[in-house]
Amino acid sequence: MITRCITQPAEIIATSLGNSYRLLFEHIPLQWQPVVMIHLVLLTIILVLTMSSYRIRIPLFLNIEPHHASVVESSASVRAATTSAGCRELPVSTCR
Repeated sequence: MITRCITQPAEIIATSLGNSYRLLFEHIPLQWQPVVMIHLVLLTIILVLTMSSYRIRIPLFLNIEPHHASVVESSASVRAATTSAGCRELPVSTCR
């Protein structure tokens, strides 16, 4: 039962992707096929990484790392911090 639920859909997806790639590469000249294949693989890797919440930066060349969620402070703690610190030690965006 479990193998039928996993392998049969995977086989259908793999067959359809194989047919699509075969039809795509049928119309591309032979010397361009490796270039197109490399681009498709890189695009797939980038899509998978971004969908799994990784951050991809290219400042000097490349930096692939997990995306750290920013901590959102509650308005009550920001209000308490602004009144106790007098807005001197906090960033301008938190002082109102």
